[in-house]
Order: sequence, then structure tokens, then C-alpha cells
Amino acid sequence: MAPSSTSATATGTASCHNNNNDSNEEPQANPTNRSSSSSSSSSSSSSTVNKNEARESRFTFRRRAEDLLRRDLKEEALQKCNVPLGEFAECAQATGLLVVFQCQGKLKLLNQCLAIHNGPEAWEKYKEQHKELLEKRARGQMS
Repeated sequence: MAPSSTSATATGTASCHNNNNDSNEEPQANPTNRSSSSSSSSSSSSSTVNKNEARESRFTFRRRAEDLLRRDLKEEALQKCNVPLGEFAECAQATGLLVVFQCQGKLKLLNQCLAIHNGPEAWEKYKEQHKELLEKRARGQMS
């Protein structure tokens, strides 16, 4: 058994030695790889440009300012719809799992109220009323 383990070690070193020789030959193969990698890097840079454009549209101060203003409108809408919200909450607590069936009327009233105070028309009106605040937030002056 000992001679076979020595031969395996000898073969292992020989294969390691061959790997080292192969690595010496790799720099000759690299110039061809470089040309293919340069073409992939140019396509990579174009995808980076597309990513940056997408990120800019999501992370602009204007977008953030509008999101904050939208949140303010939602808070105001919830305050204005406090009565239907409270009625729906009481109904939901009282009925448990049957809330879907037994509180449909109260949910419709709540959704109607929120649609009035938080709908697209209300949003445009709110944005127009708070134009100065929106501009300040867009410039990064207020949070």
C-alpha cells in the first residue's frame, strides 16, 4: 500500500507541476481574452448608463419631495376620514374573521371618503396649493 500512495503523491506533484506550466502559458492566451473582455466592458458600460438613468429617475430630490408631499396628503385624508375609519375599525374588531362579509358597507364608505380626499384630483389640488413647499423640498432645503 505504501508504494501506491507514493506514486499517487508523485502523480499529484506532477499534475501540480503541469498546472504551473499551464499558468505560464496563460499570459499568451490573455491578449485574446482581453479583446473579448474589452467588448464586454463596452456593453457593460452601456448597461451601467441605463442603470444610472433608471436610478436618477427614482432618486431625484423632486421625486422624494413629491413622495413626502403625497405622504402628507394621505395623513390629512386619514384625519378627514376619521369617522368612517373608526366605524370600520370597530366593526372589524367586533366581527373578527367575518369582517370581509359583515363590514362591506363600512369599508365602501371608507374607500369613498379616501377616494375623495386622496384621489388624483385631490392630489393635483394639494400639489398646487403646496407648490412652494414642493420646490423647497426638491432643492433639498426642507425634509
